[in-house]
Amino acid sequence: MSAGTILETEDKLTNPNYAWLERARQTFKLLADNPDPAALHGIIAEGLARLKNLPSDDQLLANYLRLTVAEAHMNLALEQQNHADTMAGMAEGRRLCEQATKVVLKAGCGVASNVLPRAITLLAALYKTFPELRQPDLAKSLQKLSDHLDEAHFEQTLLREQALHLLQSARLLVASFDDLSQDDRQALLIQAAEKMLGAGELYSRAGDTKNIKRV
Repeated sequence: MSAGTILETEDKLTNPNYAWLERARQTFKLLADNPDPAALHGIIAEGLARLKNLPSDDQLLANYLRLTVAEAHMNLALEQQNHADTMAGMAEGRRLCEQATKVVLKAGCGVASNVLPRAITLLAALYKTFPELRQPDLAKSLQKLSDHLDEAHFEQTLLREQALHLLQSARLLVASFDDLSQDDRQALLIQAAEKMLGAGELYSRAGDTKNIKRV
């Protein structure tokens, strides 16, 4: 089972946890053709250790770690010879996915729009592959998660539009400097700075790190 790529940010290169997530993703790709249970056990152990030591306020990274461990559990379950072990591994993967989604839905649209697609992909793969684990609630859960993702994308769009409006307003203020006195220019600079800070806050809520860096 594969759930795609992780968030594209500079943190991916500078934060050791994001660097590890990228290595785990590459390992999943390699193991698709060459199964290695020991490597999957290693990802599970390392992911849980990193999650334990992570600051509690970093919900985006925490849930990336949870979903990576969930994916490792599911991939490992596929290699088990014993049906009970397979079901146990898949159930643990599902538990971690659902734990991540519960946290994400309280963390705002920026986190939700980045994390929910991966959770939905993993749970949908489980749903298709193992009817035994569907239970009546899994299909409903997937639909609810899909609805929440649509809501998160809609809220993201609104936040980005509001941020863009603030940036445009700030640029118009700066463009009107030519015929103003020094005091008036300073007052407009303060207004423009406040609008740019507001835009940055909106982009942050939207989880739009690339645009934050352009503010």
